[in-house]
Amino acid sequence: DPLDYFSLIFPEDLIKDIMRWTNTQAKLKIDNRDRRKQKKLKWRDMNITEMKAFLGCVFTMTVVRLPNTDMYWNQRSRLFNPPGIRDLFSEQRFSDIFGHLSFCVQNNRHARIEAMSHYIISNSQFYYTPNRDLSLDESMIAFQGRCADKVYMPRKPIRHGLKAYVLCESDTGYVVNWALHIKEKKNPLQPDYYK
Repeated sequence: DPLDYFSLIFPEDLIKDIMRWTNTQAKLKIDNRDRRKQKKLKWRDMNITEMKAFLGCVFTMTVVRLPNTDMYWNQRSRLFNPPGIRDLFSEQRFSDIFGHLSFCVQNNRHARIEAMSHYIISNSQFYYTPNRDLSLDESMIAFQGRCADKVYMPRKPIRHGLKAYVLCESDTGYVVNWALHIKEKKNPLQPDYYK
């Protein structure tokens, strides 16, 4: 069952941590007094059921792709109206959660994903033993946001994004381990700075 496999890699502890971090981030950023004036719904903390439903909606959106996120709540078109998403979340609630989704409490740009990637990598290695033939390669992760580590590689299928070094099983492509490429700031006092 795919859900059982997903639960091995993304255990409930990780989902609870993401929920807790997102609730903390939203409390810091959302001013409920302002929302009352704008006639928007106030922020309320998520529970584990709502967090799982949100993750399910995000995965569904990666399979049923629409040009704009707001099209998932379009009631005028039956063609662009996948069932389920609109029934689970209002557009405002979904965008509130998505806009404040956080994978750690710290504000360090690398610590934001380290906790989650540690969970995923350790669980991937614990529940699967790869064959003897492994491959080390670089991979691009599509990313459109702002990040100092974003790279441009014109000869790759994904030109803009985050570069990662991945250790994969040669036969299946299963990712055993990975590390994000981090751009180092050069020191202007070093001789190779101006080359």
